[in-house]
Amino acid sequence: MNSWNDIGYDVVELFREIADLDPIDLKRDGPFISISDLHRFYSEAGRIEDFNIILNPEDLRSLLYRHKPVSLMVVRRIAFGFGIPLLSFLNGDAIKTIPLIESGNFCHLKTGYLESRRSNKREHSAVLETINAARTIYPPLSLKALSSHVGVSKGYIEYRFPVIKNQIVEAHANYVKEKSFRNLQQAQAQAMAYFFEEKYSGSPQSRKQAYRVLREETGLPKFVLRRAIQTAYEVMVGSSEKSEIE
Repeated sequence: MNSWNDIGYDVVELFREIADLDPIDLKRDGPFISISDLHRFYSEAGRIEDFNIILNPEDLRSLLYRHKPVSLMVVRRIAFGFGIPLLSFLNGDAIKTIPLIESGNFCHLKTGYLESRRSNKREHSAVLETINAARTIYPPLSLKALSSHVGVSKGYIEYRFPVIKNQIVEAHANYVKEKSFRNLQQAQAQAMAYFFEEKYSGSPQSRKQAYRVLREETGLPKFVLRRAIQTAYEVMVGSSEKSEIE
């Protein structure tokens, strides 16, 4: 039966073969072993062009260096293209099926089925310029926000520009850290002012009231304010107790 007539036939055969295995023991790196062995075989046989019809060099590098996830669909496409049983390919045994395909009778795939996904071709230098322009935005964007702003995926930036990706992540992390520090300093200053300055002398000197007033005035995060208010309150109580003793 042709997989084109029944697109799930290879999967059905896979489950039939697995059912006969006891125990089921698939190699974790099986697909990568199969791809590597097939590439070496066709290279040594002087038939690398035949190999490239099924798997072009760019996709080959991406797979072997784990730059892209290897899904079942990807494995099915490659195994079908070489005419190799899916289980053999998954288990790293593609080389054992070489006698079956040595004659060069490859499966002819329908147009577009195994073509490299180049429909979204990008001028990488132009994208890089756009990324660098986005990096000047303040506050610094996170990797997710910047990739959305530029119109590319996070994975694209990670793969094409790994150094720049690290710089983007670091810049955003530093900004978040600095912002948190500034918030804490502001909260501490405001909390001390509430308990010690004349401006708030008519307000109840309680932590609850301090939170209500300062939350409205500053808009700072709850956990930052409460932490600062607790510290200032303890200082106020300590000062009062010391004055009473003196």
